[in-house]
Amino acid sequence: AGEAGIGKTRLVSELIMEMTELPRALYEYASLLKAKGELANAKEHLERALSEFERMGMKLWIEKCRKALDGL
Repeated sequence: AGEAGIGKTRLVSELIMEMTELPRALYEYASLLKAKGELANAKEHLERALSEFERMGMKLWIEKCRKALDGL
């Protein structure tokens, strides 16, 4: 039972990482776009990332996105 529990925990952890990859990539790409001066495009990517983070209830990332949007 112990090994099965560890396997399930690992699987859940991997699923969570996969689910958060896209919005994290959107957030990072928006940072690059902002640095290039492409503010409208950066805003679009941040808004998409924010929407995903809100859907998942990821408060830290929600705050990061909101702060980045405020800085545009």
